[in-house]
Amino acid sequence: MEDLTNTEDTIIEESEVNETLTKKFKKKESRNYMDPSELHKLLKEHVIKRSINPNHRMGDALGKMIIKLVDEYYNSGKYRSYLNGWKYEMKSQAYEHICRYAHAYNIHYTESIDFFLKWLFRDKDHLLDEWFNSNKISYKDFKESLPIKLVKTPNGKDKTKMAKIISESALIDFAKDAYDPTTFKDYFFSKRPELVGEFKNQVERNSFNYLTQFGFEIF
Repeated sequence: MEDLTNTEDTIIEESEVNETLTKKFKKKESRNYMDPSELHKLLKEHVIKRSINPNHRMGDALGKMIIKLVDEYYNSGKYRSYLNGWKYEMKSQAYEHICRYAHAYNIHYTESIDFFLKWLFRDKDHLLDEWFNSNKISYKDFKESLPIKLVKTPNGKDKTKMAKIISESALIDFAKDAYDPTTFKDYFFSKRPELVGEFKNQVERNSFNYLTQFGFEIF
């Protein structure tokens, strides 16, 4: 007869192993190596202090976040086949690159219509369409009037990418009297109150998106 005690122990053992593996998998799956809102707060504080004192040094908390950000690229499986010396050089350049742009971060940009407009254009295109229709202006014609962004290919050559460059100045030129900067945001927030929270989250993520962009360019 099979030893039930041993069988029971084996089941418990396997269950504990599976539970440990599941926890590890979930931890890896839901990994969030920094809080974007905390990064945004620290970066704003740094820029303000540096504007008062040009010799102000970056604080440890912000510095550690930048280290984590660069390490994430460094340890990415995408660069597993790269030589360690090459990866280390990219890592060093990324630290320098990100810190330089951290000093130059514009803390007022997220308050601009440009930032709000680009967010709508990228994530809430249908709402812009509604605004144009409410003012009896063709949104299709407006989009077609926007210039197309040029990007570099991996080998350094220019190529045309179907990405439109939108700005407040383009809106002013096209919409003319229909556009009022003092009521533009309020129009969308009054129509869709949930946008207030969504936009706040986007503002708090801007520092993260801004700095990761420069890290990505190096790697």
